[in-house]
Amino acid sequence: MHFQTIFINTPATLRLSFLQGLLVAEKRAVMYVGFAGTGKTALVKDKLRSVDQEVLSVIEMDLNFATDSLMLQETMESALEQKSGRVFGPPGNKRAIYFIDNLNMPQPDAYGTQQPIALIRQHMEYGYWYDRRKLVMHEILGVQYLACMNPAAGSFTVDQRLQRHFATFCVEMPSQEMLFKIYSTMASSHFNKFDTLVHKLAAEPMVRATLNLFKSVSETFLPTNVKFYYVFNLREISAVVQGLCRSLK
Repeated sequence: MHFQTIFINTPATLRLSFLQGLLVAEKRAVMYVGFAGTGKTALVKDKLRSVDQEVLSVIEMDLNFATDSLMLQETMESALEQKSGRVFGPPGNKRAIYFIDNLNMPQPDAYGTQQPIALIRQHMEYGYWYDRRKLVMHEILGVQYLACMNPAAGSFTVDQRLQRHFATFCVEMPSQEMLFKIYSTMASSHFNKFDTLVHKLAAEPMVRATLNLFKSVSETFLPTNVKFYYVFNLREISAVVQGLCRSLK
């Protein structure tokens, strides 16, 4: 199993995953909001891995500063087929989920509008968009949305006319004890095949020391206008534990 696909549930992620399952089954849009490294994307992908691929297809899209509405529309259309006339939808009898990460990252134009967000809002409200070459309406059926965004990056927010269509949940940074449970579980699983002494040293003390160092560094090296790159999140801890899990007996 690839390290990036490992996901250890906590009470908070189980609650969010359960609610996501209920809402997706009812064809409702879901949005997760949280700072970098809180596990938003991992939570969504872990849940999507369990969906029936014969019923639902997942199209993942990661927006960035340069993404415009045409690029997004072409990506979304690539997963659709023409049903009849101007009606388009996923192949066969499937439904499709558009998972859009970093929803608020596209650059606002001179009027404060983010083109990709305007396109998504148009589809969610009216059920169609237009062919850019022939200028004819395409009615898009059988699709729904999941999204993640970081309120401390990009445009910080999204148009409220779009956000009102989503059930929005906050994803918070896990507590120290939850972090210890997550990463000690990973380390313990890997070091089970090692000698008992190595297992005892790596499974808990090394993880605890990593978490203490992370806490100390995060509190000491605060971001400033000059040192804006002093931003630490769970990716740093994951990199250390991933390194430990590459060790060989």
